[in-house]
Order: sequence, then C-alpha cells, then structure tokens
Amino acid sequence: MQYDLLVHLVLFVLLLWSSSTTTAASRAETPMAKRNCPTHCGDISIPYPFGIGPNKDCYFDEWFEMVCNQSSSSSPHKLYLRRAQLEVLNVYANGTLRVNNPIAFFCNGYRGQQPANLSGSPFVYSGRHNKFTAVSCGYLASVSSEKNLVGGCRSICEGTSISPEDCEIGVNCCQTNIPPHLSVISTDIEHDRRARVCKNIYAFLVDQKWFRNNFIASNFSVIKDLHSVPVVLHWSLGLDNTSVPLFQRFIGQNDSRAYDDPTPTCKILNATSTSTRQRLECSCPSG
Repeated sequence: MQYDLLVHLVLFVLLLWSSSTTTAASRAETPMAKRNCPTHCGDISIPYPFGIGPNKDCYFDEWFEMVCNQSSSSSPHKLYLRRAQLEVLNVYANGTLRVNNPIAFFCNGYRGQQPANLSGSPFVYSGRHNKFTAVSCGYLASVSSEKNLVGGCRSICEGTSISPEDCEIGVNCCQTNIPPHLSVISTDIEHDRRARVCKNIYAFLVDQKWFRNNFIASNFSVIKDLHSVPVVLHWSLGLDNTSVPLFQRFIGQNDSRAYDDPTPTCKILNATSTSTRQRLECSCPSG
C-alpha cells in the first residue's frame, strides 16, 4: 500500500515537472513575429514591429520592413532594413538593434563614407552602447550632428599596436561618448602639427561591447581590411495617427502588474534637442 502510494506520488511530481518545463519551453520558443509572417532570416529572429514583406501586415510601417537576401545556397543569409539600406546583425524586442556601420577613412583630403543619415526614421544612434572611435594619431578627431559639434578626441603616437586599452588612454587610438538620440552623425579630422605625421586615420562609431570583445591588440594594417563595424541603434514607434489608435489603451498603464499579467505598458517620450519627434516606448512582462 505504502509502496503504491509512493509510486503514484513520484509519477505525479514527474508529471508536474514535465508540464512546467514544456510550458516554459513553449514560451521561450514562441515566435515574436506576427502570425503567418517569417520569423527568422538565417539565425536572426525578427520580432514585430519588424517584418519581412511582401505582406505589409507583417511590419508596422515601411521603416520596419526588412529584406532577407541569400546570393547562393552556400552563402549566409543577410538581413537589411529596406528603407534605411542598413545590414542588420541582431534585432531585440527591448528597443535596440545592431547594424553594420561604415568606417570613415581619411587620407590626403579624402573623406570616406559617413554613417547613415537616420533623420525622419524611428531609429537613433545609441549613446549608451556606442562610442566614437578614431584609430591613428597626430590628429584631432571630431564627431558632429548636423552643424553641432558633439564630441572629439586626440591620441598620441607610440609604436604600431592598438587595443581597447590603448583607446582608453589615447595611445594610437582614442574614444569618446556621444549624446543620446542622435539621428545624424558625421566625422572629421584636424591635423595636429605638433605631432608626428600619420598617413591616414580611421574614424567610426562602434558598439563598445563588440569592440572590447573582438578588437584585440592589432596592427594598424588590420583596420584597412574592415569596411564596417557593428553599431547599436535604438528604435521606437513614432506618435502618429497609426500608432496611437493601436496602442492607446496601453498608454499610461501602471507598471505595477501581477507577474502573470501579459498587458504591455506604453509611455510617451517627448521631443528633445536632438530628436524632433514624439515617440512611443512600450514594454512587456518577461515571456
């Protein structure tokens, strides 16, 4: 009798454990794309409001439309923001995405490709995750937004190696923070005549986490083989005639919800000195 009771108790506990793990797994695997829309491009998951066409219901508006390209069966998939023409590396539902950002190369008056102009889009360059970086020395490197100077740095010349640590102390490389909510960024240089002449300089905005994890001590020549580096963008929904009717019932909701309450909350972010549009920022409980 006691043996049978023990067996039934063990089976009941195993059933509960199996049920809970299955539920947790199903939640983790639940796609975040809209129903009947592509959920991935290669290994990159695509949460709404982003989506792949041609079905316009799969994405919020044309800024969030994505294109998944594969030139051949043996080549990797590449994901792009169709309107912004930026290659997407990761998309996160927390309001950020990583894209490839060009490296500006300066040499004898030549100015390389500048970061994408995001004016009028729902995207801004992240001031929290990115740093403006200049590799080389003997120059004052500056970063501007439209006509306003927003940052700059200078480094000294010593040897030929560079590392994230060198950038922090300004040896052959320098870094500086940028303000939040910038949608337009341009880079420039001013030669320091007191320093040894350096033939060229590379200036770019870069995801600082990626930079520290991937840019180990290297020679200047390594930079020549890089055309772009990852940068983090913040995305949000514009407050307009499309977003307000869809999300009105969530605006101003109290965020003190029960653990299992699936209701999202949204708040209105007003325009700032660097962003002229009102934005809608929403968050959902975990899961």
